[in-house]
Amino acid sequence: MNQTLLEVYILASIVIAITDVVLAIKSIQKSKATGRYLGLACVGAAVVDISYLISILSGDYFCVSAMSSIYFVSIDFMLVCLLIFTVFFTKNKFTDLSRAALRLAALYATFEVAIFAINPFCEVALGYVRRDTVIARYAYQMKPLFTGCTCSIPIYWSWWY
Repeated sequence: MNQTLLEVYILASIVIAITDVVLAIKSIQKSKATGRYLGLACVGAAVVDISYLISILSGDYFCVSAMSSIYFVSIDFMLVCLLIFTVFFTKNKFTDLSRAALRLAALYATFEVAIFAINPFCEVALGYVRRDTVIARYAYQMKPLFTGCTCSIPIYWSWWY
């Protein structure tokens, strides 16, 4: 990858994360729930951006694993907050069905937090395979949950190079 392009990507990621934080602060300061949930979604977006950036720049296995866990969990957090924001923004009310769906989404997100909190120490969801690249030095290797099987198929995300 071209060094200039990499530097532009890093700078753009940082500017976007800072913009998300500024928007989060402004949104959370609103007195309505709509603004608070939009602000929380922006916080999630900033965490996703920075943790992803760190994971693709790092050559340290544990750092990549930890940052990947953080951004996977942050994506779920951000999406749940955006769902709640959308319901409030469109002035719809939560029905019994939508509350149940939201509880299910929150339950899944809680499950994922537990899985990805464990994953850097005991790879139950994802492992990583070393690649010979300048950035994104590790590819995802999907693992079956809660088994000791190491025969999973490596999945390489090659769109980056």
